[in-house]
Amino acid sequence: SAGTGQWSTATNWDLDRLPLSTDDVCIGPGFSVTLSTGTQTIATLFVDSSSSLTVSGGSLSIAGASQVNGPLTLSAGTLSGTGDITVSGLLSWTGGTMTGTGRTRTSGGLTIGTSTVTLSGGRILENPTGATTTMTANLSLATSNSATIENAGLWDVQNDADFTDLGGTGTRTITNTGTFRKS
Repeated sequence: SAGTGQWSTATNWDLDRLPLSTDDVCIGPGFSVTLSTGTQTIATLFVDSSSSLTVSGGSLSIAGASQVNGPLTLSAGTLSGTGDITVSGLLSWTGGTMTGTGRTRTSGGLTIGTSTVTLSGGRILENPTGATTTMTANLSLATSNSATIENAGLWDVQNDADFTDLGGTGTRTITNTGTFRKS
């Protein structure tokens, strides 16, 4: 009811409180929500195709399988958790970190650009068959608890961006069964 679009404004949520770690969060039709501060932990997330979610700071941790049908932007901060997240809208990753043992599936396409982004903590980033990833910024792969990229679609590196090893004791894996192209 506050209408600010800020995740951290309690009165934007139907119970007039921020979501709890046990809550299944639904962002219904026509809403643009921004998480810019704080640490939020939720059970699951559903975002309608006519809505959007932006993580521009802070941290969002998701425990269970989740679906983002509209655009998802990660421009700073952290997207984490054990839950798998399927993004059927465009995932725009322009800064920040994806971590945790879940999988991020980018069936609506992925753009990596603007500044260096980091994949760590056992997170699997999946570009499935029929999807396209466009990369114009550096992607850092941290070995702490491993980081994995699985490409079955088109992964198109459009400039001299680097895959950077951040060190650590885990493994970094890139599995390509699709097309990896430097254009």
